[in-house]
Amino acid sequence: MQLSQSSCWGLGSALTLNIPITHEGIGAAYDWTPSAPSGGGCFTTTKVSPHDDRFILVNNDMFGTFRTLDGGMTWEDLAACYHFRVVYAWAYHPTDSDRVFAGATSGFLQSHDRGKTWQRLDYPEGLDCPHGPHVIGFDRTRPNIALAVVFNMVEASGGAILSTHDGGDSWQIVSELPAELGQVHNLVFDDSKPGTVILGAAKGVLRTEDNGLTWRIHGRELVETYGDIRHFDGGSDGQQTILYATVPTRYQGQCFDGGIFRSLDGGVTWEPANRQGLDTYIKKEYIRDGDLEKEYAPDYTWLAVCATKPNVAYVGMDRNCPYDFLDPTGKGRDSVFRTEDGGKTWARTLWQHPDMQDYNIANRSWVTGQWGWQTGPTYLTVSDTNPNHVLHSNWNSL
Repeated sequence: MQLSQSSCWGLGSALTLNIPITHEGIGAAYDWTPSAPSGGGCFTTTKVSPHDDRFILVNNDMFGTFRTLDGGMTWEDLAACYHFRVVYAWAYHPTDSDRVFAGATSGFLQSHDRGKTWQRLDYPEGLDCPHGPHVIGFDRTRPNIALAVVFNMVEASGGAILSTHDGGDSWQIVSELPAELGQVHNLVFDDSKPGTVILGAAKGVLRTEDNGLTWRIHGRELVETYGDIRHFDGGSDGQQTILYATVPTRYQGQCFDGGIFRSLDGGVTWEPANRQGLDTYIKKEYIRDGDLEKEYAPDYTWLAVCATKPNVAYVGMDRNCPYDFLDPTGKGRDSVFRTEDGGKTWARTLWQHPDMQDYNIANRSWVTGQWGWQTGPTYLTVSDTNPNHVLHSNWNSL
């Protein structure tokens, strides 16, 4: 990899998943390759263009914002043209392959040249917020329509939902966002029902059928039973819309409970995703002459769903456990799992410790010595059009 216009330190990386046609062994079925610029900190927001898998935007919480136009072989530091600071969200225009939007601490931004230069968008009158939207989403079936969620996390004073009907040139406030919803995760347009959008937040799932003018909240039972929704994502292929949500895990006796849920009716009702293939192993740490001190259950956090092929989804697992307590062969270690049938079955895709039999990170001589943290994802994203192109980042690598 080559890096231009940047002064960096330490070591950081991004992992890109590509699935080969043929393979030997389990790990060889999934090929992860380091593909991000070097630097300290972690990569917190990444996005692949739906028009070109080689065009990727990434943001690091410590040292910069970058783009690649060749799939990660070379990177350009965008701080030379605009000081983004932290980026909350990227959005590519559905039909204009050169146009990109960003919500950042420095404002609501747009680019007409694939991120080479950026201009600040004005908020509508009455909205006083110093930073950009936390979520931006376009309607692929009506590409001039998009929604953006502006949320004041610092003051916890709620926010607003904005809409555009001219492809992003101008934005209007369509509804308010109550503060009690907590963190907003994502929004999904239902391609089969014009005007229907589902928005996932920590305290529930909101649904509109009139392009954001009015909303109804669902998913309260998930929050009341398990706690805050940790992440939300989904997709629509014009025939069906599948939504996924993750909640804290727990054990009822010896039975694994919580984790991943899905909705097949636009977020109105939710059911547990099938756990076949997932890691439900609980690690028990014994000290004090054998008395049980603590249990480490797997937590399923980040979700990434292929927007146009919602049967394909990825979920990150994070055990929050000291790694010297875990079996180096791979049982219980943090990973990424994939479903191809809408959450009915899952398969592990990432073996990230060099001692694992199915260790599957390419260019291992470069990354092996830096892979000791082996944490779960701090960000996970999949291409809207290519379900086999995934980006995974953690506190040590991307």
